[in-house]
Amino acid sequence: MSLLQKPFKRVRAFLDKPSAKEYNRIVSLLEKIARSNFSNGYVDSAGYHTRRTQPLPTPTIRRARTTAAAGAAATIVCSLYDSNGVEQTSGDEFEVTVYCTVTGSANLNEAIPALENDMDIFVTLQPYNTTTWRWYCVQIFQSMDNC
Repeated sequence: MSLLQKPFKRVRAFLDKPSAKEYNRIVSLLEKIARSNFSNGYVDSAGYHTRRTQPLPTPTIRRARTTAAAGAAATIVCSLYDSNGVEQTSGDEFEVTVYCTVTGSANLNEAIPALENDMDIFVTLQPYNTTTWRWYCVQIFQSMDNC
């Protein structure tokens, strides 16, 4: 019998004590409600509300080809190669933004090694925050001084 189908029972404070069975049922119900308050509404096979986590991608190093020369930023646009060595021309792996580490300055066009159009670089997919993943260049770039 569900909670909504049970008849209403008046309980007087400190005078009427519930049976052990009723007490355990109420505690179990309250535990389920408490679990549901800390989740995003998914129900597992045991009937509890749980949080379903998304599988994390496996960090691997991939080869990518730049689609433009480095600009006045710390990012560059690249197209990834698939496992067969074929450059992607559409989809999620085409023209992705790759974040680069530049020591001494913030711009790739003022760093060495210089990135030009149609150059191969190595990138890896890493977490940016709890919900977002970004492509990062494996190479670290050094700022250069023009003399």
